[in-house]
Amino acid sequence: MDLLELLRTKKTLVLLHHNADPDAVGSAAAFKLLFPHLEIACPVSVSNAGKRLAASLGIEISFDPVMEDYEQFLVLDTSTPVQLGDLAEGIKRPIVVDHHASSDLWNGQMEIIDPEASSTAEIVFEIFESADVEITKDIGTALLAGIVSDTGRFRFASSRTFGTVSRILDRTGLSVEEVIMLLEDEDYFNYSKRIAQLKAANRMSFSNVGEIVIVTSHVGSYEAAAARTLLIAGGDIVFVSNNKKKDLRVSARAKPHVVNLGVNLGEFLQSMGEKLGCQGGGHPGAAGMNGKGDPEKAMATLVQGITDLLIKLDKDEPSE
Repeated sequence: MDLLELLRTKKTLVLLHHNADPDAVGSAAAFKLLFPHLEIACPVSVSNAGKRLAASLGIEISFDPVMEDYEQFLVLDTSTPVQLGDLAEGIKRPIVVDHHASSDLWNGQMEIIDPEASSTAEIVFEIFESADVEITKDIGTALLAGIVSDTGRFRFASSRTFGTVSRILDRTGLSVEEVIMLLEDEDYFNYSKRIAQLKAANRMSFSNVGEIVIVTSHVGSYEAAAARTLLIAGGDIVFVSNNKKKDLRVSARAKPHVVNLGVNLGEFLQSMGEKLGCQGGGHPGAAGMNGKGDPEKAMATLVQGITDLLIKLDKDEPSE
């Protein structure tokens, strides 16, 4: 039985990761728009851009679903169970659709995982396209928002992605500009995010391996935004943790030339997470780690680990 047949009639809860971004929200919205009986939930919160996308499409996302009420679960854009928080305890053999490398922790009844895809939304579009699903304007908006967001406004897009976007635009009459306008979160005026970025810069430490600069810092929130800021400020590899003792979160970013050397932050944080009793994963240039533990110990372990990896890659590089 294919995915759409599984979703057609069963009471299904669509689950998204904590602080669900537009890729997660857009992918879920596309399924909800196709099958209105589906319900969507995530732990704790949705990102600001995700909230705007959901509101524009009339999509509701709950935070405290009664898990026993559902026959099956569809997990989207979520690489590890820990990203579902307490909701992970109530799911068994979910259906998983994701573009992050598999963590082998889901034991899903069906897993559609494609790390070569730019976004989960791109995978969802291909599922819909292969089933001849009509791509309405709202479904197109949901999927384009996910693709635009996860490719960093197409900075990390592939020819496959541009082909997908072209087909969505042709079928819906949408423009990329209107989707980007929907996602804009007015970072320039976002006081809390600006303060987090400034604090990250004030607290940063750095080291280097050759000419590769490794930057670390910590903030109370907006770790991903802070990591991007420190990358722009001059870091080549950046790790930003939260400074809370209970729940450990780390966002990591790397510049393309570092990825081209062979660094894959998704794989790196997955292996480091195992050492630290956490769960990590993501993309070669952008990844995260969640769990319990001391931020200072975690950051020291990450810096030592990435230093060792860079030294190994340098030694493995064939001489001319």
